[in-house]
Amino acid sequence: MAETRLTSAKSQPLPRRFFLGAALAGSTIAGGAFLGLIGAGQRPQMESFRFSRGAALAPGEEQRLRGFLSEAAANPRIGLRITGHTGTTGDAAANLTLSNVRANVARQMAQTLGIPDDNILFAGGVGGANPPPGDDSSREAQRAMARVTVQTVRLP
Repeated sequence: MAETRLTSAKSQPLPRRFFLGAALAGSTIAGGAFLGLIGAGQRPQMESFRFSRGAALAPGEEQRLRGFLSEAAANPRIGLRITGHTGTTGDAAANLTLSNVRANVARQMAQTLGIPDDNILFAGGVGGANPPPGDDSSREAQRAMARVTVQTVRLP
């Protein structure tokens, strides 16, 4: 049996641009998969940050809030909902005003960190209208309601 060699154009070595194109296509697919994994990690989150009195964040809460907002600032596709809260006792109008002030503390920090106004979907207060579940009559429960909640939202 005679040995047959292929000598057609198909047996010539492939040009370098073929390998470069294949490598580029592979890295594009891998990069897209990687970005998809990062996006999966960017699910909406919500955190509460306590206030000690008035518009002063409790000790350690400013650093926590700054860290939370920094993560949101790093991704332009993340929006924020900032809601200020107060306790349920006292004058309702004064509580609403105070909760708006607390929301604005978080909003100003977000703006300072470079989050555009268009990415802040809501920043306002609800007074004592949205207390956490449980008994709200104790002094400790009323202090726990002195907070701002910040929720991340995926933007289109």
